[in-house]
Amino acid sequence: MFTQPTSTQGVNLEYVAKKDTSVSWQRFWRLPDISHHLHFHHFNSNQLGVAIAYYPSVNFTLWQKEKFKVYCQMGNGLSYLSKKNGALNRENNAIGSHWNSILALRFELRYRTNNNLDISLGPQFFHYSNGAAKAPNAGINTASLLLGFKYLLEEGPQHTKGTKYKSLQAFDKWKFEINVGLGFRQINIPEGLTFKVPQISLYSHYYLFEYFRLVGGFTYQYNYADFYFQKTQFESNEVASREARDFLGKISGDFLFGNVFARFQFGFYLPFEEKLQKDPFSTMFSINYGRKIIQQSNKRLFFGIGVRSHKFVAQYLSINTGIIL
Repeated sequence: MFTQPTSTQGVNLEYVAKKDTSVSWQRFWRLPDISHHLHFHHFNSNQLGVAIAYYPSVNFTLWQKEKFKVYCQMGNGLSYLSKKNGALNRENNAIGSHWNSILALRFELRYRTNNNLDISLGPQFFHYSNGAAKAPNAGINTASLLLGFKYLLEEGPQHTKGTKYKSLQAFDKWKFEINVGLGFRQINIPEGLTFKVPQISLYSHYYLFEYFRLVGGFTYQYNYADFYFQKTQFESNEVASREARDFLGKISGDFLFGNVFARFQFGFYLPFEEKLQKDPFSTMFSINYGRKIIQQSNKRLFFGIGVRSHKFVAQYLSINTGIIL
């Protein structure tokens, strides 16, 4: 068990991209700030070491009055942790891999001075995890107080009432998605076996707005980790196979940012087979990138990576690809 530090410190370098009023999704979301971050985090623990991370973020204005603004910033990216669980570091029961994801959430009060300098203050939260792809994966969570300074190289356009994007063309509110994925899970034993979780899903899309849609459908997956666990309990192949098969209903909210969409998904097990499942609910968060197959067509191919969880405890890391028709 690692020694929990009393405090941690970090330095965050942030570059805010120039806003572009010609990009329709930026106008739709009221011209949010799009930022790129290089983040260094010292955990003040010999077992945890330091983290170096890159993540992009989207910053939405929650409140504004004269020179004051309140922002909500959300980001997701890649991190490298200098210390992991291993032969020389058995006390680190938080992270079993050097490479991990990073999730960032910040609420920030900004004050604009007369010389284009922003002074920022607010709470921020970080979560480091490998999505249960490498045990152990308890994860590292930090909460901290941010004090920052930003200098404006160039004044960007500001959102004003009446400039919200409205499509001039009718768009098809209904779409159909075929999605195949492969998950990776290591049973919670350091240096143990890694198991695959193949999946196939069929979804329908309904666009509530042009840049937000509801997605609902069904998933079938075969969890080889569950199969292995049942065999260790001396169950027959039939019982182990039944416990490895999962049928799930899912509903998601997709936030669309051009070719990128963030998917927040809620799932529940369907009782097609008798299962020893005490917790029927799951969640999944994924980042996806898609492109049109043909420029004149609305059909898109996409690729994504996400983490599936039970009660927000990671179950496996998954890569997915598919087509939206």
